[in-house]
Amino acid sequence: SSFSRYREFEVPSPSLYPSLLGRLERLLARRPSAFGLAAKAFALRALGRFEEAVVVMEASVRKAPRNAGLRAVLARVRFVNRFPEQGLRDLRRAAALDPRCGWIQAWLAEALRHRGKAGESLRRAERAIALDPSYFRSHAWRGGALRQLGKARQAIADFDRALALDRRQCRGWGVSSIGRDADRNRSWIFNERMLAKRQAGDVRGALADYTGMEPDSIIAGA
Repeated sequence: SSFSRYREFEVPSPSLYPSLLGRLERLLARRPSAFGLAAKAFALRALGRFEEAVVVMEASVRKAPRNAGLRAVLARVRFVNRFPEQGLRDLRRAAALDPRCGWIQAWLAEALRHRGKAGESLRRAERAIALDPSYFRSHAWRGGALRQLGKARQAIADFDRALALDRRQCRGWGVSSIGRDADRNRSWIFNERMLAKRQAGDVRGALADYTGMEPDSIIAGA
């Protein structure tokens, strides 16, 4: 399959990355592999060594050129290293290699949105949701595209759904958050929902989202 679980992969603590990188380098010296190189690239990216991460990830893709998931990871590393057009090309290639992979379609949707292509982003996000309705980021990113297209109320519904799915997955796995980026991702959804509520004329709801809390929570705690 196309590295299907990468979409949620995170090392819990930043302090673990240096030792992880050392272990990966020793392993790769004995047995080079595409996935080992990808893990090394991810660790380098987390440590801020972005240029090295791109080089290592390119080597990973050369070892498995038809693996869509690895190519999508290369795209993510390129985006972090400020190569958005190359990253977008890699994501298009990944989506063509595995057109039924929902999370790759979702990542492509968000990349397109960032490049100002909200209409195409919306179509990709809808395909992502049709393929895998459980992936909360697909709903969040479709909401972002809808907001940019001026469809504020539809966007709000998507942001609500994304937050509900995120909470449900956390409860199902017995954790308070999924990965180190969970709080940052959730804050992004609150921010986007705030902007959509402002567009829709819901000033009170927008102010509630500004605090990173839902309106019911604020009322309950008042």
